Amino acid sequence: MPNLSRLEALIARLAGIDFSQSSEQDTREIAVNTVIGELGWDTLDRNEVSREYSVRGGRVDYCLRSQARNLVLIEVKRAGTDLTEHQEQLLRYAFDEGASLAVLTDGLVWWLYLPMVEVRWEQRRFSVVNFHEQAPTDSAGTLYRFLNRDGVVSSEAAEEVKREFESQERDRRVRAALQDAWRQMLGDPNSLLCEELADKVEEISGHRADQHTITDFLLGMIGNAGGGSEASAVRVAIEEPRQSNCSTKILQQEESWETFLNTLLGKSLDFWCGGRHVTIGRLIDIAIQARDPQDEDRDHAITILAEHGIRVDLDMAQKPKPEWWVYLANRSPGLRRLMQDEIYGAASAGMAVWVQAARRIPGAERAPARRFAKSKPTKCTRFPLSVVTEGMEQGAYSLDLTEKDA
Repeated sequence: MPNLSRLEALIARLAGIDFSQSSEQDTREIAVNTVIGELGWDTLDRNEVSREYSVRGGRVDYCLRSQARNLVLIEVKRAGTDLTEHQEQLLRYAFDEGASLAVLTDGLVWWLYLPMVEVRWEQRRFSVVNFHEQAPTDSAGTLYRFLNRDGVVSSEAAEEVKREFESQERDRRVRAALQDAWRQMLGDPNSLLCEELADKVEEISGHRADQHTITDFLLGMIGNAGGGSEASAVRVAIEEPRQSNCSTKILQQEESWETFLNTLLGKSLDFWCGGRHVTIGRLIDIAIQARDPQDEDRDHAITILAEHGIRVDLDMAQKPKPEWWVYLANRSPGLRRLMQDEIYGAASAGMAVWVQAARRIPGAERAPARRFAKSKPTKCTRFPLSVVTEGMEQGAYSLDLTEKDA
């Protein structure tokens, strides 16, 4: 049976041995054989621990087996060897043999692989154990988690490996996406990042920085961070802004704001009280009616609009008379879901396309943060409701503001 305490003690002892003058044979006998023994494998049973195991095209130092199944292939190199040069051959052997795990080690450094996944060779490595750089407790815990005999034979270790690999794969994809997102946000003068920076500058100084000033500042920050490849890529992104095809199409359409309003106001919601379908336009119409403040329909309409990142407020400061404004949240899961089947639901350089389209509406402007439903206050874009009513009067919109049965 594996004994974690004995494994920790063994690893601590191995870390103190000078293997610089040792042969590959020494590595196998002193380090690898003893470690896999403490992991519960019977090193005296050739049916369980097969040494110099023949595979198609060569041999591997160890094949850990159970009931004639090849479970783990282990390739051993002399201490201090560059393991990178040997991983591709080992993984080919493991793939051909159908082994669920592969290990490449020099006795002190252990690289663990998932051979069967369809990614590049180097990406199949999911764990690295280094007796010199890690505490014996950590090294022993990792080896035990993935290589203890009982876990490997029962496939519990395989499930652990799968979870670990998937977690790392998610992390790799997120990191790659973060780099792309960062470059795009820096390169788009309309991105929320640049907008947030300009807003904060205005809040502190009372003056709003223009795009050239923000660009120069960001380039300076990148310059101070060094001249690496990532900095160069970001510099190109800033100096040569790029936008996705969908946002370019939206911004280049002369009347895109009218198309956008038709799309937004005509969206039908199917969870209105009483089983009725209503459009966003109809909800806005209900919300602005001068009724009893306790009117349930009005309250419900306001609530549903807020859940979708939309508010309608009366600006009492407007002269010569107060004016109704429609507020759209720059970031809203509800509004994104509402637009998910439309081009306006896409994202461009960190900003939803609906924000870019809304800012083309006559009279539209950036607005201070507002609270939508139960969310934290969020930056938004507002436009006068009169644009909608005037457009309807002129026949620009053909919105069905009636309620329908579900």
